[in-house]
Amino acid sequence: MSASTWVVIILLALNLIVSLVVFILGFFMPKGKRAATCLYGIFFFVCPVVGVSMMLVYWLLRFVLRTHSYDSSALSFSTKRTNSVLPPDESTEMNYISIRDALDLDSATSLRRMLLDLLKTRSILDAPNIAHAITSDDVEASHYAATAITSFLSEFRATAQAKLYNVKRLSNNVSATLDAIGYIYPVLKSKIMDDIEQRSYLYILEGLMDETYSGNRWYLTSEHYLNITDLLIDAGEYTLARKWVVRAKECRPNELDTYKCAIHLFYNINSSEELFSTLDELKSSDIVIDKEILDLIRMLNGGN
Repeated sequence: MSASTWVVIILLALNLIVSLVVFILGFFMPKGKRAATCLYGIFFFVCPVVGVSMMLVYWLLRFVLRTHSYDSSALSFSTKRTNSVLPPDESTEMNYISIRDALDLDSATSLRRMLLDLLKTRSILDAPNIAHAITSDDVEASHYAATAITSFLSEFRATAQAKLYNVKRLSNNVSATLDAIGYIYPVLKSKIMDDIEQRSYLYILEGLMDETYSGNRWYLTSEHYLNITDLLIDAGEYTLARKWVVRAKECRPNELDTYKCAIHLFYNINSSEELFSTLDELKSSDIVIDKEILDLIRMLNGGN
């Protein structure tokens, strides 16, 4: 055979090896590049020498163009780049005032406007002290507040019952129980229900927490313990609150919210010895305290 024939055979053999390597390499590529790499291998095999040559020219051009100063990321058509962060609407945000401030100012116009904005754009839970607006001397504002609360509670009751039904139906389903806990707690915290209904849902929430603690306590965070403790303290259920303080210390030691459980309880029941003992224990730990605890310590020390 002539020398030219040998050259062709060698080129074809090399092309076959490159095709097989690229094709096999495709199976080890990430999911998004797997199919394309395998197709390259098939292309190299079907178009010997020419296919490899074209890809070499393509990669060479990419390398040259990459040295240019333009931002190639700007050419992306990804929809993720279409999201933009807009500044807040200052004209709207600056006009928001709290319901308590509106009542203190005795501004019927401000209170009505805020309540209408609340009904249209924001959740009841975003407006603390909305229950105070019901007692306003402004009949129209009081009506707006009552309408907002009634509408919200109607939806809340239906949703809460559905979530509680799921808890009962899906026995020992932690996700369903935590979902119900997370839904009921903010409403109890807002104190927009009457005393009887507030207490009723509090006992339901405490029961859900108790059930989770019995079988899946590791899912309860120190924040969960603090939330139920504070609600029970507000309701005057100090014995139940102490139970959760003990449980928090047992399951979530060395966390700030765990100490807060005890501090809130001992402060409210005027148990000075337990309060100062807990504060001393907290100060001697490595836990970073927040402004609430710092202010309490300063107050107990006479403002020093």
